[in-house]
Formats: sequence, structure tokens, C-alpha cells
Amino acid sequence: MSVQALRDSWVSLGALVIAKHDYQKTGLTLSAVFAPSMVSEVARGLLNAGYFLEDISAMPVKEGLLVTYHYDSFEQPGRVAVRALADKNGWVY
Repeated sequence: MSVQALRDSWVSLGALVIAKHDYQKTGLTLSAVFAPSMVSEVARGLLNAGYFLEDISAMPVKEGLLVTYHYDSFEQPGRVAVRALADKNGWVY
């Protein structure tokens, strides 16, 4: 899946923010912030597009936890980040 096709699919899923990155500088091609309720659907779409979950991290912020899911692909360069803000109890759905 091309970066543009992935971006278009994220727009249709209601991404709150989408950013294109310089892979050589950041190690990412694309990142997006989604509502917590969309994380599972985004993950399914990435799995169907040939991506795998590389890691998950969470950082405490004033509003709760910022959870970041990194996905990558063996088929094509194109590491991406999906982020969601969890509430103070850590729930992302």
C-alpha cells in the first residue's frame, strides 16, 4: 500500500491529525492520531495491508496516556505510527 493510499484510508477512518514524515530523518513515513475507539479498526486495516505491530509505548501526559503503536512492513519501507490518547485510567477504548 502506498503512503498516499494509507493516508487516504486514514482520512476515511476519521484520523484527527495526519503527518507525513521524511523517512531518512525520522524513521517514519506517516503518523496519525485517532480516537481511542478507532485503534482496533486501524490495526485491522494495517494488518490487511501487510503491516505488523513493531512496538507499543505509552507516555504520561496531562490528559492521561499518549499511546503510540509503531507498525512496519517486510514488503516495503514505510514505518508508521498510530497514536491515541487514553484516559487517566489507561483505557484506550
